[in-house]
Amino acid sequence: MTRNALLLIGLAGAIGCASGSAGPAAATADVAASAAPTAEGYVVELGRARPAGTRYRTEEESHTKTVTTVKVQGQVAKEETEEKHVLFAADVEVLELNVSVRYAIDTLTLDGPPVLPAGSVVVLTRGEPGSMKLEGGELTEPAKKALDAVLTTRPYTDDDNVFGTGQRQNVGDTWGIDKAAAVKDLSSLAQLTSDQLDGQVSFLSLDTVEGVETMKLGLKMRIEGIGSEQLPPGATLEKSKMLAEMEQVLPTDPNDVTFLGEDNRVDMEMVIVLPEQQGMRPRVTMTTQERETTKIRPLQ
Repeated sequence: MTRNALLLIGLAGAIGCASGSAGPAAATADVAASAAPTAEGYVVELGRARPAGTRYRTEEESHTKTVTTVKVQGQVAKEETEEKHVLFAADVEVLELNVSVRYAIDTLTLDGPPVLPAGSVVVLTRGEPGSMKLEGGELTEPAKKALDAVLTTRPYTDDDNVFGTGQRQNVGDTWGIDKAAAVKDLSSLAQLTSDQLDGQVSFLSLDTVEGVETMKLGLKMRIEGIGSEQLPPGATLEKSKMLAEMEQVLPTDPNDVTFLGEDNRVDMEMVIVLPEQQGMRPRVTMTTQERETTKIRPLQ
């Protein structure tokens, strides 16, 4: 996937961590050798190894909307809406597999205006801690905010650990996610148990896109009861739920690493009851909607 793209990274964005597209998982030799489809089905490999030197084009659009409503005795006392809209396009070169990527940017906008001039180069390094550095200068706060919407510096996690399958699949097939792997991948963002989440992957269709044979996959994950360690003293978490959905277009050839399409959706709702004030306990409802599309193609 792109952000890495791990659908979990979309989840991470809604939980409060930046998301992005810094590179996919290493493919194993035995999977690559069995790439050709057979009557038994197709190899489904979400992570595509992009070794050092791989170059491609990425175009992304991200839109986040958060509505916060405060109610006192059932009446709306305050409501605020915050939105963020980012357009991003760049030529990409992988410097180190799953670690370092160079972006030659020609479009980076935040809510309309550009926040980096065309020709800017950003080098992203994933790790603890990771970094994003502008060659020949310093990133402004608006540029950081825009890049945080589409890129991540978190250490790489393998999409196939959660959403993959060791079996060949055909159109119409569906399989469940690995809940234990999902809990592990999200452990740095939220403390969850396998009972709090569920999800599945569906093989939706086979298509030809721009001359490339592709498979379309639908991925879903639901999480209930996401906690927060940042609640005010005396506040309680009454409700929290999240639904993440992705449609992903991948070449049927798992060795093709520079052709991809994604459409990600994350919806989150959280209700917090604040400490008592003048005999009343205000209730805060926060809803967040994230939408992101990604298109990766070979450089012409």
